[in-house]
Amino acid sequence: MSTLEKMKYKGKVKLKPQKNYMKCDINLSFNISSEISELTVLLHKGMSQKKAFMIGQFSGMVEPIAGVLGAVLAITMRNILPFTLSFAAGAMIYVVIEELIPESQMMETTKIATIGAMVGFTIMMLLDVALG
Repeated sequence: MSTLEKMKYKGKVKLKPQKNYMKCDINLSFNISSEISELTVLLHKGMSQKKAFMIGQFSGMVEPIAGVLGAVLAITMRNILPFTLSFAAGAMIYVVIEELIPESQMMETTKIATIGAMVGFTIMMLLDVALG
């Protein structure tokens, strides 16, 4: 087991807000490799080590703030969360069909192919839910 994998497993933290358990996995191996890649680019461009380090630290400061904001929004908007997540999933399916399936873009009827794939996916999901 490499040092990064050991750090990854040691980075697991359990928090207890109120009565529920919230598990917070800190994936240090990703964060370290991400920071190293940022630092090497900045150092390669001729920046000093101290300035590159500080820029790397400031770029990581938004992550905990955005994490807390996302958790607060998810808790306060619990009633509409399924609708927003299903909208996001539908938008992602649309983008995948529109951009990543080259056969659907070969003819002039690109919208018909996209709509047909989305209707087919909807029917497939309805049958999956209905028939178990």
